[in-house]
Amino acid sequence: MAMVQSSSEMLGIVGELFTRRAPMVCGKAAQRAGVPLKVFMDRWPKHLKLAWATVVALHSRYQRGEYLHEDRDVGVIEAFCNYLITLHAEAGGHPVRAVKLVPHTMKATVPCMPHTYEECLITTRQQIG
Repeated sequence: MAMVQSSSEMLGIVGELFTRRAPMVCGKAAQRAGVPLKVFMDRWPKHLKLAWATVVALHSRYQRGEYLHEDRDVGVIEAFCNYLITLHAEAGGHPVRAVKLVPHTMKATVPCMPHTYEECLITTRQQIG
């Protein structure tokens, strides 16, 4: 499948998922289940394991300054985001508000500048406090 240039939105979503959302939501779910995080993730169905592998692969690629993804990655990222949203909402008794990623906004019309991903990660870390 052909690679496309990732937009800063795509970089931001992957950075947020990898550094903050997935560890936080899954960590709390693992605590509620009384198991270590690795055990919790090992129990995931295959599609979630593959989705997490996609997040990790994109994170690694972006850290190397290769701001590219495949079109199908957007759907995988969307499904993983919605899994985390559902997991978090059900734990708190909140309604599930699914996210819908718009594929064309995840593609850059002009390639991102070098170090854009590092800047996204710094911004995320600053928001954590």
